[in-house]
Amino acid sequence: MGLKILVKKLLILLSLTLSILIVGCGKTDSDNPEIIKKVKQVAVEYIHEEEGRTLVPDKVEFTTAVGGGSCWVTGHYKDKPSEKVTVAISYDKGGKNPEVEYTGTPSPDD
Repeated sequence: MGLKILVKKLLILLSLTLSILIVGCGKTDSDNPEIIKKVKQVAVEYIHEEEGRTLVPDKVEFTTAVGGGSCWVTGHYKDKPSEKVTVAISYDKGGKNPEVEYTGTPSPDD
């Protein structure tokens, strides 16, 4: 009889663990077209304001952080496509309050 109770407890624990994993591994920022559009727009506006040039975003890469997120918008200048630039942007959950953290050139392997 003790073994049945132990098995039931283990099954309940396993079910709870799987439920938490499924909920926690839901939709990410990289799946959200609104956030992607917003961070691209922030990067383009920042480059235009700071450098007076037009950025053409090529890709957006996301990372996660507690309470929000950050991403890198990598692209090229419209007037010189061979010249690449990356803009790092941090934001609150849901893509709110995006802020540019830094700009730079991407690593050679990008």
